[in-house]
Amino acid sequence: MLEQLVNYLVGHGEKKQAISLLDTMHKHAWQFTEYDDLAKCYFKQKEYPKAIVCSERALITSYTNERIWTARTNLINVYNHANEPELALKYIKQALKSIPDDVDTKLEKAYSHFLMNERDKAEEILHDVLLNAKNLSEEYVTKIKFNLGTYYLYRDEFQKGLNLFLEEGKKLDYWQKAKLPFKYWEGGIQPGKTIILFAEAGIGDEIINVRFMKYLTDYGMNPIWLTDRKDMAEIFNRNGFKTITSKKDIPQEEDLLWTYPMNMPTSLSLDYTNLWYGPYIKSSEVYDAKYEWMKSDKKKIGIRWQGNPDYDNDLHRSVPLKEIYESVKHIDAEFYSLQRDVGLEEMVDFPGLIPMHEYMESFDDTLSIMNNLDIVITTCTSVAHGAAAMGKKTCIFIPISAYYTWSHSTKQSPWYGDNVTLLRQEKPRRWDEPLKELKDIL
Repeated sequence: MLEQLVNYLVGHGEKKQAISLLDTMHKHAWQFTEYDDLAKCYFKQKEYPKAIVCSERALITSYTNERIWTARTNLINVYNHANEPELALKYIKQALKSIPDDVDTKLEKAYSHFLMNERDKAEEILHDVLLNAKNLSEEYVTKIKFNLGTYYLYRDEFQKGLNLFLEEGKKLDYWQKAKLPFKYWEGGIQPGKTIILFAEAGIGDEIINVRFMKYLTDYGMNPIWLTDRKDMAEIFNRNGFKTITSKKDIPQEEDLLWTYPMNMPTSLSLDYTNLWYGPYIKSSEVYDAKYEWMKSDKKKIGIRWQGNPDYDNDLHRSVPLKEIYESVKHIDAEFYSLQRDVGLEEMVDFPGLIPMHEYMESFDDTLSIMNNLDIVITTCTSVAHGAAAMGKKTCIFIPISAYYTWSHSTKQSPWYGDNVTLLRQEKPRRWDEPLKELKDIL
């Protein structure tokens, strides 16, 4: 009942009221079922510190083996999501003493080691479960293969890793749920055919994959990008990528093909040497005129330190602005904030940082602002992909739990060329190594 009420409030844009309700219930909670329900609701709303407190209380108030197991496994899950893998391992050890062959616990253990940047240990666990676990369901096999895809990518086995990542991810409904009523393109060049690239992921994903329309055009096909984002459609059309924003605008042709843009590297059998052919996104001259006032002889550096907090891994990828300031304050430059909706309160920790959020009404504004910058420093957000696609000198903070485009062995990005430097995190929750690297670069 509590979860339904919270979902109702959040679904109607009342998240603050939902959290306030949970906080009130928390004050009066005293038994396992109450703490367990609260922990689940806090967790779903990504209120991880509160979820941890309630999960701990649920464990303390557990009086049966079943409840102890439930509370312990919930704690493991929330600690990993809260980027506290060391604490998760403490409870994993207890759980495996109780049930040594529990597959869920072993998979959480692999994830904990992955978050601690111990990929060899994590991969060994996954292979062991895949080979030795009894009566392993197809769902578990799919989950393990999906995760193994990341490890192959880190070893630069690009096609093998990306195939597992995409194909097993689809089975798990992580993305690519909607379909079009045409023949699905499995690959293979078909000159003269119109193919719809059905974009349904984030802005960053659209920027990543729109580049592949050039390959299809070069092979004599007629690619059309389909997105529901009108601002991105304007940008792509202006840059030579034919884009529509409604299924009603799909040409009435026989033998139409369609596919998902993320599949392009595998469908076209590309490797790392084929991914980057130079800048493919430019800012708008109309929007550029709005930012003539930014022009000066001084070096200009843009900074984005946080992404959308509703994104599952945002806690892993965000970097405290105060720590960035300590690494860049010695540089003689003008610093511009590329933060827009969240994290603005941190600007007090960076004296002289010029706020640009009031100007960033559209992504075209963001592109034109970045067009005036010499360097962009950012976490893994759409800003990173926009700057990189423009060919800007870009330094990107990469968390241990990295997105697939950053899961490879090099400091430079095969997706964006030498203009991008990846500042890789070495230890969970700490950014001192990549910040020192940034300081040396600047």
